[in-house]
Amino acid sequence: MPRKKTVAELKAQLEDLDRKARQKKAAIEKKATEQKRALKDKLKREASAEKRADRKRDTRRKILVGALILDRMNNNTDYHRRIMAELDQKLTRPGDRALFGLPVDDTNEK
Repeated sequence: MPRKKTVAELKAQLEDLDRKARQKKAAIEKKATEQKRALKDKLKREASAEKRADRKRDTRRKILVGALILDRMNNNTDYHRRIMAELDQKLTRPGDRALFGLPVDDTNEK
């Protein structure tokens, strides 16, 4: 028959179990924190990749629409005049105006 443990032995056993439980809890919390950080990093990368893909698609759409408009401008003088008049009204940056051969107003430059 096994001998009865003393109060001191039971207290020591209880303290040992508490210590082991705290260590396991700390390890689990550390692992959860690492997993959370990794997931946040992955989410950030995925969101960045998605934004980059959206920008690429938007740029591609602008290129295609621009190509269509330029083609129509080359084949239709009335359309060319209308677009150039709109560009003359809308474009303010000297570099942008120069791209279309529009006069550059040097008085507005800073």
